[in-house]
Amino acid sequence: MQPLLEVQDLEVCFARRQVLRRVSFSIAPGETLGIVGESGSGKSVTALSIMGLLSRPGRVTGGRVLWHGEDLLQLPPDSHRQLRGKAMAMIFQEPMTCLNPVYTVEKQISEVLMLHRGMSKKEAAEAAADYLEQVGIAEPMARLRNYPHELSGGMRQRVMIAMALAGEPELLIADEPTTALDVTVQAQILDLLKQLQAKTGMAMILITHDLGLVAENAERGVVMYAGEVVEEGSVEELFTNPAHPYTQGLLRSLPRWGEQQDMLYTIPGTVPRRLEGIAGCAFAERCPLAEERCAEPQSMHRFSATQAARCWRTKDKVGDAEWQSR
Repeated sequence: MQPLLEVQDLEVCFARRQVLRRVSFSIAPGETLGIVGESGSGKSVTALSIMGLLSRPGRVTGGRVLWHGEDLLQLPPDSHRQLRGKAMAMIFQEPMTCLNPVYTVEKQISEVLMLHRGMSKKEAAEAAADYLEQVGIAEPMARLRNYPHELSGGMRQRVMIAMALAGEPELLIADEPTTALDVTVQAQILDLLKQLQAKTGMAMILITHDLGLVAENAERGVVMYAGEVVEEGSVEELFTNPAHPYTQGLLRSLPRWGEQQDMLYTIPGTVPRRLEGIAGCAFAERCPLAEERCAEPQSMHRFSATQAARCWRTKDKVGDAEWQSR
């Protein structure tokens, strides 16, 4: 089966600063792919590049983004804009920065329906209420008259989801969709996304820093660090047999049920601000397994049909015992 979306060696720079390097992954129709990593790892920039929403001075400097085999980066801006909101849609972590504060909910959802579905103003208004009902908003007719500031954070996020679904996308990119919400509302939003995905058959890219969300909501995962993909695999592989030291470190940082821990493990150091001058592994300065060989350029080594990691050690598959002993 041909991938719905395939990212090949994507590179992005902001002015002279490189922020993405050799980013590659794919997603199949109906699949959920989780992209996980610390803040500054390049997750959101990757999503914005796919959507054609990079703002200056950001620019794509290399690679391809294939949509049904067609390179989106070669499309004229108008053609890319027509796909955005219809074939693919995106929801953001803070809807107040994306919803227009001077337009009602009805106006904003109706605009999507008229632009991408060719509905009349009356048809769009009626359909907007249906979409609010689908995302679990009570009294949808009344909510259509509200402005964003009159809604709670959870309701604003549901409005964003309704707007994304209005174009009937094949792919939904959810960028940290629950970060600004309390725990109860987080669970409701994630359950809603899964229900809508099952109903519509759309594919979904879930971008998060929370490994738990990936484990519960995705079939496959991509781990990013300092603008690179350092590991990919099925969720089961990533959690039971992580290959890259960074993935292993992230998993060690998780609290474990039934284990008494005085303090959670943390990976020492911070994500490097610049990729320039780093020829080898960007994680080497923080890695307890680092050796001189890590300063050399690293390639993705595939050791199963679905799992690969950007570390020379993965040729020999370093085990947990060695990791724990360092």
